[in-house]
Amino acid sequence: MKKIENWFVSWEKKDGYTAPEMRRKAIIGQVEDAPPGHDLQIILTARVQIDGRIITTSDGDKYELGQPEPGYLEWLCASGIEYDEAQPVKLVMKLRYGGLDGKRPPNGGRGPGSN
Repeated sequence: MKKIENWFVSWEKKDGYTAPEMRRKAIIGQVEDAPPGHDLQIILTARVQIDGRIITTSDGDKYELGQPEPGYLEWLCASGIEYDEAQPVKLVMKLRYGGLDGKRPPNGGRGPGSN
């Protein structure tokens, strides 16, 4: 099983023309024995299984997560997200209402003119 080092979770790398809302979350990192600059990108979909530090792709390939990229750990800390060595990748979905403050719009988010 190959190991992914200097990994982080981010939005998938695409061409410069894809709208941000069309990109998906991905684990991006360096696979051992790969040439420099050839980062692996695993798109996180329902078919990708994460069991602790082991990732199984939809093709059945297995990878072990090594050490995360130091900047990613700094970002987690600054964002108030605790890093868990045993389960380092957690997918969390949040439903947000309203603007950046997270408050529900005055009409409850039902759309204009709703009663």
